[in-house]
Formats: sequence, C-alpha cells, structure tokens
Amino acid sequence: MLNIFSKPRVLIFPALVLIGGLTACTSVQPPQPDPLSGELLYLRQTEIRPPADSPEAASLAYFGLGLNRELQNDYPAALDAFLEAIRLDPDNDDLYMVASQRLIMAGRKEDAFGLLEKLLVLQPDNLTARRWLAKLYLHEGETEKAKAELKRAVAAQPRDEQIYIELIQLLLKEQNLPEVLEVARLAHAHADTPAKSSEILAKLLVGEINQADDIQNMLALTNELNLVLTKAMTDFPKVESFALLKARLAIEKDQWEDAFTSFESLDRHTEGNDETRARMLVLAIRSAGGQSAGVKRLTLALEASEPSGLKYYFLGLIRELDRDPLAAMAAYEKALDLAPDDFGILRKLALLTYQNRQTARATALLDQVLAAHPDDPEVLLLAGQLSLGAEQYADAQRYLSRRLYRAKQGETLENPAMVHAQLAMALLSLDGQTEIAADAMVAAATEPGNLEWVWQFQIQKIYTNLKQNEEFADAQAQNFLHLLEDISDRLPDNPEIEWLIGRSHVYRKSFPEAVSAFERCGEIAALSPNPDLWLNEEYYFDLAAAYERAGDLEKSMALFAQIIKEHPNHHPSLNYLAYMWAERAENLDSALDYVKRALVLDPENGAYLDTLGWIYYQQQAYKAAYRELLRAAEVIPDDPVVTEHLGDVLMQLGRPWEARAYYRISLSLDPAERTEIVQNALEKADRAVSESLSGRKISP
Repeated sequence: MLNIFSKPRVLIFPALVLIGGLTACTSVQPPQPDPLSGELLYLRQTEIRPPADSPEAASLAYFGLGLNRELQNDYPAALDAFLEAIRLDPDNDDLYMVASQRLIMAGRKEDAFGLLEKLLVLQPDNLTARRWLAKLYLHEGETEKAKAELKRAVAAQPRDEQIYIELIQLLLKEQNLPEVLEVARLAHAHADTPAKSSEILAKLLVGEINQADDIQNMLALTNELNLVLTKAMTDFPKVESFALLKARLAIEKDQWEDAFTSFESLDRHTEGNDETRARMLVLAIRSAGGQSAGVKRLTLALEASEPSGLKYYFLGLIRELDRDPLAAMAAYEKALDLAPDDFGILRKLALLTYQNRQTARATALLDQVLAAHPDDPEVLLLAGQLSLGAEQYADAQRYLSRRLYRAKQGETLENPAMVHAQLAMALLSLDGQTEIAADAMVAAATEPGNLEWVWQFQIQKIYTNLKQNEEFADAQAQNFLHLLEDISDRLPDNPEIEWLIGRSHVYRKSFPEAVSAFERCGEIAALSPNPDLWLNEEYYFDLAAAYERAGDLEKSMALFAQIIKEHPNHHPSLNYLAYMWAERAENLDSALDYVKRALVLDPENGAYLDTLGWIYYQQQAYKAAYRELLRAAEVIPDDPVVTEHLGDVLMQLGRPWEARAYYRISLSLDPAERTEIVQNALEKADRAVSESLSGRKISP
C-alpha cells in the first residue's frame, strides 16, 4: 500500500462530520454521477443527504463523509465521497491529494495519475502535487516521467533545496553522476539554505578531482571545491562535514596549519562539543595514515604548531589512547592554562585526576566547572560521583539529588536507578537520612544489581568501623538489616532484597536466620517474571553455605553436589565441598580432585590453596601440606585459619617452636568461633616446647 501522506491536509470541515458522520437531510437531492467516479451506488442507496448551502460546504461535507466511511473500513464508499467532493469544489487541491491516495489504495492507478494531472492543468505551479506525482511515477517504475516532474518543480521553485535533493536521489539511483553534479551545482547556487546539496556537491567534486585526466581540469575543480567549502563553512558553521572535509584535504597535502584552522573554526561554533572533538581527532589520525603512523604524524604536527587549548586537548586524548594518564593530565593542564573557561577541558581533567586518585584536585576542578555551568547534568552527575568517592557525602547527596531533579524535568539520564543507588550510599553515610535513603533504595531496586552495590558499600563501612568501635559497628549492621526488612515490606515481590537480608544475617553470624531469608528469596524468585535471573549458581552457593554454617551439613553437601553437577566449573562450590570433606576427613580423593579443578580455574586463590594443604594434612602428606599452606599464607597472610593450619602441620613435622608462633598470629588475627580451638592448640605447642627444652620426647 502506498501511503505518501499520513493524514489528509484538509483542516476545515464541520466537527459533526468528523465525530459522527452526517445527519439525514431529506431536502437535498442525491448527487449526480461524475465521469471519474462512475455511479455513486453507495450514496444512492443511503438516506444520507449532505447539506448544500454552497458547493464548497457540500464538498467539505462529502469529504467528511469519506473520512467517516474510512473509519468503517468501507474504502470504495469513502473514495466515491472524495471524488464527489472534488466535483463540487474542483479548486481545492487538498481534495485531489487525498483522493489520488485512495485511488492508489484501491488499485485504480490510472485514475490516480489522471486526477493529479488534471490538478496540474488547473494549478501548474502546485509543487506538492507535482512532487507527489513524481513519487507515484517512481513507484510505478516510470523513472523518466518522475525525473521530468521533479525538473519542472525545480524550475518552478529554484529556492527549495528539498526538491533538488529528491531529484539528486533519483539520479543517484540511476548512477547518473554527471547530472547529479549539475543539479548539486544548481542547488548550491540557487537554493536558500543548500546545506545538504553543498555537502553532496563537495563530495562529488572530490571524486571528480581524483579522476581528473588533466592538470587544468583538476585545478579548476580544486578551485571550485575550495569556494564551495569556504562558502559552506561561512553559511553553515555548525555543520561538521564541511570543516572536516576541508581539514582532511589539507592533511592529505600535509598542510597541517590549514587543517588546524578548520578544526578551530568548527570547535568555536560547536562550543567545544566533546563528540565533535573526538570526531576531529579520528579524522586527523585516519587522514594522516591511520593507527600508529597517523598518531605519530598528528603528534609531531601538534607539537610543532602554535599552541592552543584545542591542540593540547588533542594531545591529551592521544596520551589517553596511549594509556599514559600522567602525560594526558599534563596535556590537559596546559590546555586549561590556554583556555581556562573551556568546559570540556575542565571536565576531562577533573575525571582523569579523580581516576588517578587525586580527588582533592578533581573536586576543585569540578567546583570551577559548576561555577560556570551550575545545572549541567553531566557535571552534576560527575560531581556527585567524585564526592561519593572522596567520602564527601553531603556534597554527593546535593549533586546527585540535583541531577535526579534535572531528570524529572526532562533531561535524559541513562541509568536513573544506578544514580538512586549512589544517592542511597551518600544518604546512609549522613545522620538522620535513613528514611530518604530507603526511598532512594526503592527507586534503585527497579534495576537488578543496584541494591547489591548499596549493600557492599554499607557493609564495607561497617567492617571498617568494626576495627575502631565494635559496639558501634554492630549497631550499624543491625540498623541496616532493619532498613532492608522495611524495604522488603515495601517491595515484597523483589527477590534481591531477601537475598541481601540473608547475606546481612551471614555477616552478623546469624546463620539460621540467613537460611530463612535465602529460602524466602527462592520462593519469591520462583514466582517472578524471570526466575533464572535470581535462581542461579550464586544464589544456591549462598544457600548451601548458610546450611553448612547453620549446622545442616547433609543439606549443604547435597546442594553443593547439585550445583557442581549443573555447573561443573563453579569453582567456589568445588572448593567449599572439598573443604567440608577435608574437615570431616572423608572422601579425600574426591576432595583432592575438586580442589585441583578449582585451582585450575582460579590458580592464585589463597582459600583454595589452604583447602589443598588441609587435604594433604588429612592424608598425612605433611610436607606437601606445608608447601601448599605456605603458598596460601603468601596470598592471604592475614587469614587466621591459614595460620592455624600452618601451626597444625608444623606440629606434625616436629617443629613446635614455629607452630607456637603461627598459633599466636592466628589468635591476633581473631579466628572468631575457632578461638577456643586455636587456644588449645597453642597450649599443646607450649607443652611441646617445654618438653623439648627439658629433653623429653615431643608428643604429637
């Protein structure tokens, strides 16, 4: 179905016609048939009679009737009504357009063409009808007729660029480049705003120059191209293609100053747009030879030219591509000295200094940016994130809140749920903001994974506080757990919250409660639209580990075995089950196989090395055990279990002096629920040392 116009262009007709069709008017005689429409059978068979105060009013009434019949999907009757409207008001060109469209839909192409041709006889300067007729001809494969109509349209309205573009597109399909060039020249010379046609002309001239077979012709074409580009850059300074093309041609001739002049001009008119600058850099590198050769030539040209903010900005980008952040920062610093108000340079330097952990400098730079652009959405987001990283939580809360407010006002924000999560992190770090933090977490929960970020952030803060004030940290952990439970009440169908509640119970060593929370998570996830998102190997690992810590070893082992069966490469499960067997001194051969598989997948994991050493210990291969436990201690030197195991194996090797030292280290590292076990082992080592000193035999 050909549908050139999406809706009729007639705008004035009785409202009653649009809404409910025409009411019966018995005083009007049925219309007479028109040669174009044949017998108006439908109208003759109805009792509907349009009003006839004037031919124009009657025409609009029939037009409304046609629309009404279209709504009822009665296209033949609608078409007859439109044709009757034309008969009554033959000067209304909108009626012709609508009727010809319906004729095409009804498969009556000849009548459609005839109708438009009739209109053009009446109104030869009707450009809309002529362009539409050209499109119909083109649709029917009559290219020459379409071309003729467009040429007539160009002649009638030489200042309308769109007509030239339509003609150029037709000629390009024919691959008639000489004629395309001629039309593009006409458009460039006569159209009011020939931006697109000038771009086409410039590209065609480049092609002609490359194929020129004599110097004189090439020089003439080159001169024409320069004139086209100069005029276009003056008329359309914000259109990138002209400046980029001129710069490319200059670079190919090694005329770098001309290229930089084009870049600087475009940069001024696009107000230092980051994306435009990136495109300039890419074009310069490609035009200079591409990849390393292009980068080298561009760098040399930049260093040899008169310095400017933009040129040092390019050098900074190049150093970033070279993964040399310090050199990039130095280049951006010089760029900022030359262009202190350049927003793009300020933002680049702020981000890079933050990434290199110079948060104070980054924050100071952002203050400069925000002073000039207080409501820039990108800067507000970056300032909030930098403040969060610098632990300036009040500033982070202020900036992120403003950014989210801008999003409510219509500013695009790529991932608002993530920003809500970052806002929640800031609020949780401020006194008296718990309720607002809960609101932010609810908003963050619309995307999976955001609440986990908040949980990780808060647990890390609690763990840090634990070293300074255990009572305060425990109160923090309990309050955060209550907050999660409140959010669970607000979002009872969200599995992620129950999962995080379970992990919080694990952190607080409330293992039966952790099991209950993980099981609730599974029940909610099973009823969710995407259960596989939650019921994966990571979830089942947490549940199996909670079973083990709660004392239900059989359930734990069975679930770990199921995970390994379904996910053979899930190395945390391989290690966990291997260690459980090692602790019970059972299935040691299988345990050894599992932990070796885990180490293939994660060879530098200290916990896995400890498991391997402990399996060797249970197999009484004490030298091998000592070797692997030493490797584990190198990877995780502050783990109390590893140091305890080293003490145990050294005792078996008859080295109680060293064993005693490792037990003391383990106690200093706080082995938690194993404290009593380690204390007993230390006492045994002390006795062994005493026996050694008294010359008695050491009892293992």
